[in-house]
Amino acid sequence: MKKLFIVVLLLFPFLGFSQLSVNNTMTVEQYIQNVLVGSGVTISNVQFNGGAGNIVNEQVGSFSDPNSNIGLSNGIILGSGNVQMAAMLNIGGGTSLGGTGLPGTDVDLQSITPNSIFDECVVEFDFVPTGDTIKFNYVFASEEYEEYVCANVNDAFGFFLTGTNPAGGNYSATNLALVPNPSNPSTFTSTPVSINTINPGVAGVNGASSTCTAIDPNWTSYSVFYTPNTTNNYEYDGSTVVLQVKAAVVCNETYHIKLAIGDAGDGAFDSGVFIEGGSFSSDAIEVNVSAVSSTNTIVGDTAVLEGCVDALFTFVRPDTAGDLTIDIDILGTATNGVDYVHIPDSIFFPAGEDTVTMNVSTINDGIVEGTEELLINVYTITPCGDTVVTSGVLYIIEDYQFTVTASNDTTFTCPVDSLLLTASASGGISGYTYQWNTGQTGNSIYVHPNNQNTTYTVIAYDTCNVGSGYDTVVVSFNLAPPLEAHMNDTSLCGSSFVLLDANATGGAQPVSYSWSTGSNASTALVSPTSTTMYYLTMTDACGVVVNDSVKVVVIVNPLSVVLDFNNPLCLGDPLLLSPVISGGFSPYNIDWQLPVGASGDTSSNQLLVPNPLPGDYIVSVVDACNQTQSASVNVEIVGCEILIPNVITPNGDGQNDYFVVTNLEYNPNTKIIIYNRWGRIVYQSDDYKNDWNGKNMNGKDVSEGTYYYVLIPEDEDKCGKEGGVDCTGTVTVMRK
Repeated sequence: MKKLFIVVLLLFPFLGFSQLSVNNTMTVEQYIQNVLVGSGVTISNVQFNGGAGNIVNEQVGSFSDPNSNIGLSNGIILGSGNVQMAAMLNIGGGTSLGGTGLPGTDVDLQSITPNSIFDECVVEFDFVPTGDTIKFNYVFASEEYEEYVCANVNDAFGFFLTGTNPAGGNYSATNLALVPNPSNPSTFTSTPVSINTINPGVAGVNGASSTCTAIDPNWTSYSVFYTPNTTNNYEYDGSTVVLQVKAAVVCNETYHIKLAIGDAGDGAFDSGVFIEGGSFSSDAIEVNVSAVSSTNTIVGDTAVLEGCVDALFTFVRPDTAGDLTIDIDILGTATNGVDYVHIPDSIFFPAGEDTVTMNVSTINDGIVEGTEELLINVYTITPCGDTVVTSGVLYIIEDYQFTVTASNDTTFTCPVDSLLLTASASGGISGYTYQWNTGQTGNSIYVHPNNQNTTYTVIAYDTCNVGSGYDTVVVSFNLAPPLEAHMNDTSLCGSSFVLLDANATGGAQPVSYSWSTGSNASTALVSPTSTTMYYLTMTDACGVVVNDSVKVVVIVNPLSVVLDFNNPLCLGDPLLLSPVISGGFSPYNIDWQLPVGASGDTSSNQLLVPNPLPGDYIVSVVDACNQTQSASVNVEIVGCEILIPNVITPNGDGQNDYFVVTNLEYNPNTKIIIYNRWGRIVYQSDDYKNDWNGKNMNGKDVSEGTYYYVLIPEDEDKCGKEGGVDCTGTVTVMRK
């Protein structure tokens, strides 16, 4: 009895987003039966981790990737942790989510890595193929990329087939996840796919190339099968390109396959394997529908805008032997030759080719008809005589909404250096372009409003320029005046206290203060013993930081006053006193205290007393720092008249041996000249000390007789004036 298998590959219209999404709320068995399985196979005995497959587990789910960022648009995903992690934004570095953290027990999975397995996910089932081959498409992705390439951690996964091998013998847990031959990708090497075999071709920062070389010396050539994650549409840091598993089988026999993945070495940094929905198939002609450009779709890759984007129907046969013409059924609400350029009702496979494409060019007929469908059915007779029907459907859309939404209007009370603005378009044909009135492009830009009220406008266009729209972002500011400190340097006289005050103005309140003294108030009381610089940091509520400093100069300089005077003062002479002031801090305040009845005049810091009286004369000095010092002198007043002798007897008897002028000590610097009777100088001195004893300038005794003297005091007014003395005269020298 021949069997008819009908497989319809339909994706119903939905609003598409570029972000990969994951669902893991169904049972493992439902994901295998309803998502993974395609044409030409029947499935039974689904198991998960050695138990029943009718359970929900976080490590198994389905994924949808409308723009095929991962390389596949939909299917199932198996992970070494919670597969919801795949739908997270890619933040770089390593990420883990969920997982038991327990060691694995599957010997087949353990056989392909030297590391211990953790968080294993093992899905296995029996299947019966209707054809002579079994195949499916997959992508391996991991958070171990690229830092741990060629490291000692090599997350493991494999597809292990057990059953009859048409070439002879049996498959016995044979791993089908093998690296393709770079020279002929339709054939395979014997090297399992892993992080250390398919990667950028260079060791990561935590690895060494020798580790990868030990696995396969040709590992660097396999970099053609690696792709880094340069998007933010799914979490894994890197992945393989779309790879295919293909194995020869005997139709209508029962086989067993195990799909397994786990963390190697530890339970951190998850990996996942994506398997294309409906691709687990056997010998049916595949029908795939896609827009000519994956960025020009409205709803996934099976809907296009009428008159804007062409679509491709791709047909893949199980083998390449001989020419083959296949009739197709063209169905659906869209009319051939009216809603799209006429397409033939058959497809032709040349010998040696297993894939042909049919371009569908939609026509804008100007008639509002809503969304229409083009459905194509293809019929395949398997080697066992079974008929398999596969279908592909294209949705032709002519009416849609296009909107642009930018960041919300914002008012700032604090200064802003730069600001991220974003815009998001929806509807139309994805692959939007954005133009801002700043001249920048892209859906997100940084702007620098310079704290000025500014309006930013963004215009967005879809790929076909069928839809456009705009939005505005108003950025306004309500700022406080600038935060400022108003402090002046100051000085201290000695060791005193001073209160430092920030005298702050402006800033967004409240303002916090931090002095180098440790004070957190707006003031700081300090008592430095030497010149010190004090620092202040003020931070307002906006985080604006203002630094200032104030210097307190401490000058330790004791006040000193000295008042010198040589007693006695001659009667009738004026008194002039000049104190010597040192140290302290100017200006100085000087005050004099005189004996009772005395009076004088002050000029600068001098005291002049014309008619002095004997007694204590006291000066008091107060400096700018209120340091006070006093000094005093006791003035004696004596009669100082000059008395000159008229005879001396320099005979060595100790009496009247010298020419002694009485009160000469009160008249310093007095000159004397002594002449003989012939007018010759026998003795002279510029500062006479009462020391002439009748000898000439050569030290010899002069002759007895009368000599003439001239005495010249420094104050010449004491000679020859009224009340003065006669400073010239004669003196007789006698030695008997």
